[in-house]
Amino acid sequence: MSTRFLHGDSILVAIREANARHAKRSLGVASWKADAVERLCLGQDLSDTKVICDLWGGGCDPQAIIALLKGGARVRHVEDFHAKTYLYIDQVVIGSANASRASLGGADRTAPTRTEAALLCDDRAVLDEAQEWFRVAWKKGSPVDVAAVEAYRPSAAASAGRPSLLHALANEPELFSGLDLVVTVYRDAWTSEAAQAIWETMKGEYGDDDRRAYERDGDVPFYEVTLEVAASSPPGRIYLDLTRSGKKLAYNGIWKVRSGRPKPVPGTGSVLVMLDRLPSLRGRKAQNAEMQSFAKALAKRVDEADLILPHDAVTAAAKEVLAD
Repeated sequence: MSTRFLHGDSILVAIREANARHAKRSLGVASWKADAVERLCLGQDLSDTKVICDLWGGGCDPQAIIALLKGGARVRHVEDFHAKTYLYIDQVVIGSANASRASLGGADRTAPTRTEAALLCDDRAVLDEAQEWFRVAWKKGSPVDVAAVEAYRPSAAASAGRPSLLHALANEPELFSGLDLVVTVYRDAWTSEAAQAIWETMKGEYGDDDRRAYERDGDVPFYEVTLEVAASSPPGRIYLDLTRSGKKLAYNGIWKVRSGRPKPVPGTGSVLVMLDRLPSLRGRKAQNAEMQSFAKALAKRVDEADLILPHDAVTAAAKEVLAD
């Protein structure tokens, strides 16, 4: 059992040596740049490689992600993912370096231009915790394919003046093509005691940071609904969630349906559809004041019986707020 401090080009050396020994890798690395597959010595068969990145955060080169996918790697996007973790069965490298020439240097031993540091650790307890952390992050992520990467626009995503989510709803509908995205009104914020009890048993399925955030904000990451409604909420669906109080609507965040079956709530006839809250959507942040104004504008355009709100009303409400 040992821990080593790495810096400079020794980080890349350690990662390349681990990749040469192990075809099975779990790489939680936010940004990937050109030639990363070659630089990290990943090889040609990436069928046992998992990658988590922030595709829409402005730091990923589309060609690098496409190279991973074409090699057979499974890639998932997690909004605002910032980690740099290279995880193997017998060791983990954790530090500040993304999969880029600037952070790691080149395969030709060109020195990195950024000052980076990392730890290499083979402590079994640490590895077990790292594997669990990766498992939770992986479950939260959205699968990435070549079509999703081709829709990526790094110049817009990297801009300091990046448009808001509301701006995208009004003016960039193509940004969300391929997403199962629904604007919905969840009528009843009340949850039964039985549902709360199930949530208490399931908290371990969520990461510590997410659990603390839900507790801090008084949120629970599920819908308690009938089995019929649950059938129309498939895994991966993303809800822009609104709650209704009389004729008023309030914005309640971006939520993605988790994989897995709905959880029955004993004695109620209802089930829990488990969710993850997303901080942004395809790199577009939801600004709370703007989104609350959007909810007010939307309330004037939809019927009180509507649960799924029509696209034209969503676009019109977004444009109204932006015009003010």
